Formats: sequence, C-alpha cells, structure tokens
Amino acid sequence: MARHRHGPSTGVDTFGDTPTFNPVVLLAFVSVVASVLLIYLAGSSGRRATPAPSPLGLPGIVGALRGPSPSTSTVVPAPSASSSAPPSVPPSPVRTIARPRTAAPPRVTTPPPRPAPVTVTANYSVRTDWGEGFVADIIVRNAGAAPATWIVQLTFTYDVTISSTNTWNASVQRLGATYHFGATWALDPGESVQFGFVASKSRTSSVPSRCLVDGHACS
Repeated sequence: MARHRHGPSTGVDTFGDTPTFNPVVLLAFVSVVASVLLIYLAGSSGRRATPAPSPLGLPGIVGALRGPSPSTSTVVPAPSASSSAPPSVPPSPVRTIARPRTAAPPRVTTPPPRPAPVTVTANYSVRTDWGEGFVADIIVRNAGAAPATWIVQLTFTYDVTISSTNTWNASVQRLGATYHFGATWALDPGESVQFGFVASKSRTSSVPSRCLVDGHACS
C-alpha cells in the first residue's frame, strides 16, 4: 500500500481519502498465505497417517484390544467333521417306578363252633357191689328251658353184663362194651328221673370207664 501526496511539496504529508493498493504487493501476500496453509495441511495429514505409539510400546496388543478394523472381515473356519468328536449325549436318568403294594386280603378267622349248651345232666353212682355183680343208679335232670329227651352211654369191660330185665325206667341196648340207656318220655324243664340196673361181672370194677349223657360227661 502506497501513500500519495497531493498538492505541492510543503514539507507536510497529506493523504487522500481513498487508499491505493499495489498489485505486486497483494500478490506476494496471497502467495505467502497460501504457502503457510499448504505447509499446515501437509503437517496435519502426516500426523494423521502415522499412529501414535502405544504408551506401553506394544502396538500389537493395542490393536488386538481395539478389535478388527471395520473394513476387514473375520472368517471363522468351520470345524472339520473328521477332527471334531461327536457331542457326548448324557445318559437319560433311570426312573424307578414304585409299584403299589397290594394289600393282603384280610384273614378270615372262623371261630370254633361253640359247644352245645348242657341242658341234661347225669349222675352215676354204685348202690352196692358184691364182687360178682353190682347195682347202679343214674339220675338224669333236665337243666334247660324246654322239654328234652336224653341218652346215657356207659362203657365197661367185656365181662360186665346188663340185661333189659334187670333195668328200670329206661331202655337198654348194647353195642360192644358200651350200653346205651334211653328215656321213654321227655323231661320237662327242671324235671329229673332216676333209672338203674343190676349187672353181673367177674371181679372187675363196677365204675364205668366212660359215662356220657347227650355227648357230655356225667358228673
């Protein structure tokens, strides 16, 4: 930029209101500015291209931590069928099924049959014994609540003989060594009857080995 004087030289510089530019100076100024910009851009591009060193000095590790570049694709090879073993299948658990226990059927216990109630009783006694014979009496009584007939069984040794002609108030029948005496009528409740006989023997006991009335032992 040049300053032009106007008017006569009076020793005092005067400037006009409109400035005047020199084209050569302007071109040189633009060239300097353009050079500075180019140097600045070149330095910035160089700094961007060169990666800053890792603080630890291990660029490989830093790159691994940063991961693969977005432009590169990572290909994972498929496992070979021959090199990989088949996956092991865990064995299926064994289920134990508890079978329901079958309840045993209840045991039915049959009670023994009750003996028939004694409704008729008999009492045997020897009235007299003379060695070769004896006289016996039997008293039969109805202890039940209803009329009842009766049978008395007397068992002796074979040498004792009782005849029907020597028996009273009862009929007699011999079966082996046992004599059966039966009533000719039924006894009312609480009623009793006495029968007897005369027997012959040869020095044996006049007491029978067994005395039963209607299947029950005599008293």
